[in-house]
Amino acid sequence: MTWFGAVVLVVGWLAGWVLAWHLPTLAATAAPSDTSTSITVIVPARDEERSLPLLLADLASHRRPPDQLVVVDDGSTDGTAAAVRAHHGATLVTGLPLPPGWAGKPWALDQGVAAATGDLLVFIDADVRLAPGALDGLVTAHAGRGGEGLLSVAPWHATERWWERFSALPNLVAVMGTGAAWPGRHGRTDVAFGPCLAIGRADLARVGGMAAVAGEVIEDVALARRVAALGLPVTAVAGAGLVSYRMYPNGPRQLVEGWTKNLAAGAGGTPPAALAAAVLWVGALVSSLPGALMGLIDADRARIGLAVIGYLAFAAQLTVLLRRVGRFGPSPVLLHPLHGLVFMALVARSAWLLVVRRQVRWRGRDLAVGRGRPGPPRPEGQRA
Repeated sequence: MTWFGAVVLVVGWLAGWVLAWHLPTLAATAAPSDTSTSITVIVPARDEERSLPLLLADLASHRRPPDQLVVVDDGSTDGTAAAVRAHHGATLVTGLPLPPGWAGKPWALDQGVAAATGDLLVFIDADVRLAPGALDGLVTAHAGRGGEGLLSVAPWHATERWWERFSALPNLVAVMGTGAAWPGRHGRTDVAFGPCLAIGRADLARVGGMAAVAGEVIEDVALARRVAALGLPVTAVAGAGLVSYRMYPNGPRQLVEGWTKNLAAGAGGTPPAALAAAVLWVGALVSSLPGALMGLIDADRARIGLAVIGYLAFAAQLTVLLRRVGRFGPSPVLLHPLHGLVFMALVARSAWLLVVRRQVRWRGRDLAVGRGRPGPPRPEGQRA
């Protein structure tokens, strides 16, 4: 490792602290102080028979359950619909066929909104878990921001199997790229975390509803940009012990497809400064490995020493930062150069799909990316 490399390492390490400085944490409340606002929770579900009953049970356990719970069965081939029917009080919307120009999740959410009656709409993915007080805390936090704009929660990422650990760096970089954790931002951003977010019905109508982001693969980022363009607040908070999920429990292939989709579609929504700083951070993080190898080849103790210092510095940093976004075990800390290389491979695969194929595959659907255009308006007569 040269002295120039050492400077890059130090600057990259410092960039990591700046990018992930502090993300406000969602606070639990026994019950929202404002009970006059009606709440509709909308859950898009596609082949979620295993995870959906857990979320429905979580919602039912709240001191104040939502006034309305709508689950949209988005073309499931398993027992998702049966799971909804077994839950007392949930409204099942059987999703209509996907119209041309629409991505799957925006279309499911659009049908859920059409069936909703609440003033505040809360979108929650089927694999999310809510601890007692989480929904109440989300409603209170939205009301505390004047009851306007978009509030999203970055779920705390719980992992169990070895391949899930490789979500550690993508998860952390996703938080870094929002800008919400930067010093002085206090969660203010112009992007959002899609697994859990809240927006008033009137504000959603002002941006044109889900039809405004119909063709977007990463509809949360697109929706946040449109909300921010109206001068309304967009805020992100950390789920900590209240809102959690397992992102890719079904195997390495699901993880690769999922992060490929997110990275390919989300790259254009990341501020250039944040993107450059995140690239610098990841590059510095993996630099200890080639630095150590070059030192061994050249029998250069100084290079080896700098590589060891860099390795220990990033291990210490990741020990602190990863605890803020999930439970990943020791491997992303101890083997962080390897995890960094895997992350770079995911980025390379995303770039190839974005530039060459211009589409990614997710949940059995081919999704267009890189076109930067919203889908067409909802077809007449296709409202749930």
